[in-house]
This record gives sequence, structure tokens and C-alpha cells, in this order.
Amino acid sequence: MAIKMSDYINPNGFSILVNFPTKLKLANFQTNAQSGYVLDCIFKTKITVMEFLKEKGDFSEHKIEQALQLVKLKPSLYSVAMSSLTKVETKKVELALALLWQARVIVCEHFFDELLYGEQEYFKRFFRNLLYKKNIKIILIESNMNFVCETVKGFYLFTKNGKSKYIDDFFDDEIYKYVDMPFTVELIKYFESCGHKVDHDVTFNEALKAIYRGVK
Repeated sequence: MAIKMSDYINPNGFSILVNFPTKLKLANFQTNAQSGYVLDCIFKTKITVMEFLKEKGDFSEHKIEQALQLVKLKPSLYSVAMSSLTKVETKKVELALALLWQARVIVCEHFFDELLYGEQEYFKRFFRNLLYKKNIKIILIESNMNFVCETVKGFYLFTKNGKSKYIDDFFDDEIYKYVDMPFTVELIKYFESCGHKVDHDVTFNEALKAIYRGVK
């Protein structure tokens, strides 16, 4: 079953695919030379990070180091075997490769899992910079609904039959037949049940601030 990436490209922000079926491997995406993939995997090869990237194209060592610096990979890991990297470190190397290839569409699988908070905030800004300044499209495959609701106003939800639909209302209970309700949504629903009115059109952070001002 092939999946057209073009169906999930959002020109105004990240595209996020939630509850992505495990049977639909990323290999089933219809690919082209301008696509880059950051997969949730590890490599068994014993070659170093620098050797791995040099094998993938005619890149100078300086360009490779620049790309690795952008993705926040520690310089001490440049000469380490790919097989010795953690999943987070491996994803950073794959993202660096996508940058070196000058990919116009980058698909990231659970990229934000296990990142520290500071790194999560850095890569949110980094992806926005790619999107708005470089016109690179970003598709994130995510399962953490807390991250999703804090990052975008809409996302593609995959149902149990493998079909997807665009969701832009996080308060729709239908969603939570398929995924866990984010803590922020749960909290806002609780305050609403207590009689507080919450504007669903503002960001979640703004909604929580308004609730806090109203109850303190």
C-alpha cells in the first residue's frame, strides 16, 4: 500500500500523523530524490558517523560537520560507530543527512521521543525555520498527544482501519477512541465541568493562563 506524501503536506505548518498504523511502514511512502527520512531505528554498521555520511554523497568534511552541529550531535560522537549510537543520536545523524541531501520534504518518525526539554524546544524552532525560511516541508509521525496539542492546531488522525482524517478540534471526544487524551485537554475539560468558560480558539498555554487567572 503506497502513501502519497503530498496528501499530508501542510504548507502552513508541521504535518503531524497521529496513530500511524504500524503495518504501514515508512518504506510504503512514495519517495523521490528530494525526500529525506528520519526513522525510529538503529544501525548495525560499524563504520563511524563521518564515514557513514561521506558514503552517502560527495560532501566535504566541513559541510558534514556543519550539518551535525545544526542537529546538535556532540562532536565526540563523529568518530563513533553508527551501531554504538542511541536512537536519539541516530535520528540526529539521519536528519543531518537529509539536510546534506537538501531534501524538500523530511519525514520524521517519533523524532521528539526521549529528547530533553531544551532539545525539544530547539528542534521546534529548527523545524519552523526549515519550513518558513527554507520552504522545506516537515511531516512528523507522532504518538505523544501532549506534544501534538502544544505544537500544532491540527493533525491527521489514523483510525483503526488505516484511513486518515484531518482533525482541528482537540476537544472532540471522537479522537480519544484512538489515542490518549492529552493532559492539557483533560485539565481544561475538568475546569469546564466546574463552570469555567474556556475559549477553544486560543492556544492551550493561553487557555491555561486564563484559567489560572480566574481561579487564583
